[in-house]
Amino acid sequence: MTSNRILLVSPEMFPYTDFSDQSHTIRELALNLQSKGAEVRVFMPKFGPIKERKHRLHEVIRLSGLNISIGRDNNPLIIKVASLQTAKIQVYFLDNEEFFDRKYYYYDAQNKLYSDNDLRMIFFNKGVMELLIKLGWIPDVIHCHGWMSSLVPFYAKTSYKNEPSVKNVKLLYSLFEDEVKQEFGADFDKKAHISIGDDPDLKFLKKPKTEELYRAGVKYADGLVVCSAKSNKEINAHIKEQTKPYIHINNNEDEENYKKYFDLIKKL
Repeated sequence: MTSNRILLVSPEMFPYTDFSDQSHTIRELALNLQSKGAEVRVFMPKFGPIKERKHRLHEVIRLSGLNISIGRDNNPLIIKVASLQTAKIQVYFLDNEEFFDRKYYYYDAQNKLYSDNDLRMIFFNKGVMELLIKLGWIPDVIHCHGWMSSLVPFYAKTSYKNEPSVKNVKLLYSLFEDEVKQEFGADFDKKAHISIGDDPDLKFLKKPKTEELYRAGVKYADGLVVCSAKSNKEINAHIKEQTKPYIHINNNEDEENYKKYFDLIKKL
């Protein structure tokens, strides 16, 4: 492999979460990358159902204590870490009591979407950038997955573009079928500190739907991985407009798809 350090940014990974097929996809990808000689690390939210004792999570004091700004509010970021069993892959969990100390992931006990899922998403994306800077570990590739991490490529190419931990990093973005269907309220762009200006491609961020957020990831990533469930005509057309390398895959556990993946990384 030409890229030896790869950061996977995902809202889920087995065995810590198991609420969609994506959890297993991320785990198998991490293991496969490591088997090819890559140094792999994973950033994910510390959702409430993740059992700290069972998975041996512990807080990293030197990395905790950052404040993540959302709109005019500052929100403390707590970092916990664990090692993926049998693989020695470090997994960093981004935590905040207000946003993640809940019994469920995106829905409450009445099966209603949490009204602040937008704030939770923004917190996670900005937290990824701040953690990467403080960690002092510089990846060759940052691979983001799904709507929950779709602003990471945007931040990496705009407000954080001059940070040593980010400025030479290649960005890969994976699109999945969005199981969470939610429309966020007005001023999402202000909460996320996004300056839309005259860019028509970003106007949707004033009041986006979760299933639209992929557009930010597509626009600012250097390469794209499109899962078969997500390959509808609208998305394919949007991707082709970007004139950047991309692949379609059916399942990351397929060896042919891994070959496509590694070839894509070489093109970034």
